[in-house]
Amino acid sequence: MEVPDIEAMTDEQLSDFAGDRDGRWSEQTRKLLQRFNTDRLDLNCWWAATWTGWNCPCCRRTKPEIARVGSNGVLLCRLEMHHDHLGDHARKLFDASNPKVDGDGLLNEQIANAKDALLIFVERFGATIICADCNAADGEAKRLLSGQIDPNFTFTPAEISEFIRAVPNTLHEVNLRVANEFWLDAKDDFADRVDFSRRMAARFADGKHRRDQSRRTVVMPFEDRHFFLTQIRAALPQLYEKTLSTLLDARSISNDGAGQSIRPKRLKPKRVLAPTDAEFEAMVAAMPQGRGTWDAVGDDWKCECCSRNKREICRKSNKGSWMAQVHRV
Repeated sequence: MEVPDIEAMTDEQLSDFAGDRDGRWSEQTRKLLQRFNTDRLDLNCWWAATWTGWNCPCCRRTKPEIARVGSNGVLLCRLEMHHDHLGDHARKLFDASNPKVDGDGLLNEQIANAKDALLIFVERFGATIICADCNAADGEAKRLLSGQIDPNFTFTPAEISEFIRAVPNTLHEVNLRVANEFWLDAKDDFADRVDFSRRMAARFADGKHRRDQSRRTVVMPFEDRHFFLTQIRAALPQLYEKTLSTLLDARSISNDGAGQSIRPKRLKPKRVLAPTDAEFEAMVAAMPQGRGTWDAVGDDWKCECCSRNKREICRKSNKGSWMAQVHRV
């Protein structure tokens, strides 16, 4: 039985090995990079884990129709696990009434099981993989309806599909009127589910709905994968911490757009300020002793990237003091 060396594989070999997946090494991804004329890629685990022919259950777009270039020049290939935030709220309510008890493993297991069972009756929909633009449309609708809509409310995939206007390779437009109608239709049911969460949390705290688990025994049936995995780990102990799936995930995703929102920021026009001579001299005098690179480059220095001089790179910090720094890269 040959165990592949994931880290040493070429992109072509990975594409053959995991042809039902869509990592940064897939032929489809390489074609998208060529089509959008960029070598920078933001591709996350959900995109890599789904096949190349996947389409979004909300907007029905295929992956080539979902991919787009952000304002920073990075190709965005992102899917998200869309989930009901009411479930998060129910967990908090349950935890507040039923804190874990140190040293009582059976009780803590009961608490965890009861909390998981509660969510089945509370959440309006199960977690669903959707495209990042549909997930962002949910957030945008709630932002625009802020003050009218409960912050713990989440639109279902079916509701999102009704209030967006989807265009290939573009952010969705949100129909706020339709989104608000869905909220108003679901409002009473949502409130009832929150009330149910509170009552069930209180009932469990009062000792109700308990299950006797003290003599429970779990027997796992024979499974081929268990024995294959045991043999592989015995032959290759280095895979104990790094499983094949972990290594494949690391080779599949790309984070060139780390820290960047998929939705362009709404920038407010800023008034450009410049330090006075006194402020500039005070700022330089307050720098750490020696000032290292600042002094080494001289007074006529200009940045190799943006061509600004020492005066022009100065800006005010959030605390209102002037700051500037020259870096050696």
